[in-house]
Amino acid sequence: MPDASHELWVSHSAERRLRQAREWLRSRGQAARLLLLGSPLALSRLVHGSLTAEQACFGWQRHTLLSFAGVLAEPRLAERGELPTTNLSLEASACRVIAELEARGELGRFSAVGQRPGLPRALVRTFNDLELARLDFDELRTRTPDLVRLLGRLRTELARLKLVTRAQVLRQATEALTDAPLEYSAALILDPRVHHAAEAELVRALGRRIPCWVAFPHGDKQSEDWLARALDTAPDFLEADGGGTSLDRLQLELFNPRELGRVELDAGVKILSAPGENRECVEIARQIVEYAGQDVPFERMAVLLRSPQNYAAHISEALTRAGVPHHLARGLERPDPAGRGLLALLACRAEGLSAGRFAEYLSLGCARDPAEDRERESWAAPVDEHGLLPQAPPPTEEVSEEQLLAAARSHNLDASGTRPAPRRWERLLNDAAVIGGADRWKKRLTGLAEEHELASSESESESERARLARDAQALRELAQF
Repeated sequence: MPDASHELWVSHSAERRLRQAREWLRSRGQAARLLLLGSPLALSRLVHGSLTAEQACFGWQRHTLLSFAGVLAEPRLAERGELPTTNLSLEASACRVIAELEARGELGRFSAVGQRPGLPRALVRTFNDLELARLDFDELRTRTPDLVRLLGRLRTELARLKLVTRAQVLRQATEALTDAPLEYSAALILDPRVHHAAEAELVRALGRRIPCWVAFPHGDKQSEDWLARALDTAPDFLEADGGGTSLDRLQLELFNPRELGRVELDAGVKILSAPGENRECVEIARQIVEYAGQDVPFERMAVLLRSPQNYAAHISEALTRAGVPHHLARGLERPDPAGRGLLALLACRAEGLSAGRFAEYLSLGCARDPAEDRERESWAAPVDEHGLLPQAPPPTEEVSEEQLLAAARSHNLDASGTRPAPRRWERLLNDAAVIGGADRWKKRLTGLAEEHELASSESESESERARLARDAQALRELAQF
């Protein structure tokens, strides 16, 4: 028999799911002890839309599914002296395991790719998927003994280091949820992504303790199946507002595998096709400009990208050329020039201090001012993939306008009011006719600096003397670098 204490709702409209969730929250009251699970952005919209300016809530606690698991598992992990691992540490452990097995000649069919950089990453993905699916490695031994050997060694290595994976955190949380005191009267789970047995078991354990209200997007068949089995409840469909427009049909049938009949499109949907990402983004920019000509504000437009890593640079360039102000919600990631600069310096050293390679390094704009303080903070906060670390508020130290101006001057101008020396180094390299070799560098740079000092002492123009003195100082800094 289905569990009547749980509710499972599905809709293709995010606004409809949010409205239904707000109605459920209001029916429970602001003082009720409620557990809210979901993405931080969705829960923030939910809570802010459920309260007026004069209201406050005292019993609602927000978590992602994984951070809630981390809170439950934390006492058990601390008792055993274990720590949640990150993908980076997992890949490092996988590299160590692969290197050890390769040295002993035990990689088997993976020996051909043992030196490839993709093997550790693929091993970690396989390891995580099998653990989240609650599959026993021994069941695969007869089919893929070489893979099972790698997986077993990786598990042993993690146990030696006392590191636990995401699946193990979920397992510890599920076990803790069966007997730990739970202060919540009900749980709301908004748009969860439950695609593995380990996640479904945590939801099932939660459903055995308190009533659960769940809403998720239409089309996420995996989450629908896992949640329906975990809570023993059939989902109800939430009808979205609006009529049978093309946009409504697109939202409803976008992920439907069955073939639909031919329908005419109205103005709400327009299909474009272009040869390549760059041309697609040009068409998008052209369409945005067309809508702007119809008095649609830019603030009312948005571009949803299926694969931002492939389109972000192209869409930003197309919108910039079209004069469209825009904001990239997830930022625009470009290669860090410091990495290429390091490679150029290494190549410069390998080629006997090649002037061409050093000029390439200078052209990247990552050379630092020699007078700049080189002591930088080298510590970085660990990645909190399991939500176990407390969320500390950002520092609120105030910076005066004078401090900001002083920092800007120190980074962009030197004492003479011009750009820092590295920006003149490339020209001075050409003037000194540097070719290669440490001795030639020193001799030619020193000689050119002496020529500038001599010319400065003989010049009658004050501005010319100042320019020559700056160049001489830049040459000394270049030689020191």
